[in-house]
Amino acid sequence: FFSLDDFTDNDETHANPLSESPTGPDHEVQDNDFQQDLVKAIDTLPERERLLMSLYYNDELNLKEIGEVLGVSESRVSQIHSQTVIRLRSKLREWIE
Repeated sequence: FFSLDDFTDNDETHANPLSESPTGPDHEVQDNDFQQDLVKAIDTLPERERLLMSLYYNDELNLKEIGEVLGVSESRVSQIHSQTVIRLRSKLREWIE
């Protein structure tokens, strides 16, 4: 799973979507709404970008390992990841602002 924080920070490390965050009914509703919008945004990505994001965030593979799966260099994986995050941020702009 991804969290809103994954798209607001420019951190290269794996973000933990279950990290300390506000709790309560309002936050849970907001988080559920964000997750639904995120799933929709991810579904619009090209297959290779969806796979990359899944390998990175769900399977926690590093860039080199993902490159081996995709048959591209580690630096190309980094480029694709950055491009994908930018694309998702654009689609989720209302959540980020």
